[in-house]
Amino acid sequence: LRGEEVPLTSGEQLRDFLYVEDVARCLCNLLVSTCSGTFNISSGEEIKLKDIAGTIGSLTDRSELLKFNAIPNRANEPKKIVGINAKIQNSLDFFPKVGLTEGLQRTLEWWKNNV
Repeated sequence: LRGEEVPLTSGEQLRDFLYVEDVARCLCNLLVSTCSGTFNISSGEEIKLKDIAGTIGSLTDRSELLKFNAIPNRANEPKKIVGINAKIQNSLDFFPKVGLTEGLQRTLEWWKNNV
């Protein structure tokens, strides 16, 4: 948003993202349910960090500022961190309402208006 280059790793790491309103809704549903145990509150979908950055670059019309491979991947960083959310889907009939692109758009708008 400031027009500065963004040094990035390869972006090949796989992660799981869930919009904060979906996280809050899931937590509230758990609190009022009779469910017990451990739950992975996650989308259950993997996406490359490179794709997240690319979407942000497209949404801001600043893709040229993304500098992949400008910094090395961390040696001890897991390649993949993705939740298995079958338990919340089955127990609470929970499914995310806000998709990744919409969540990124909302987040960018918040940053534009609050920073």
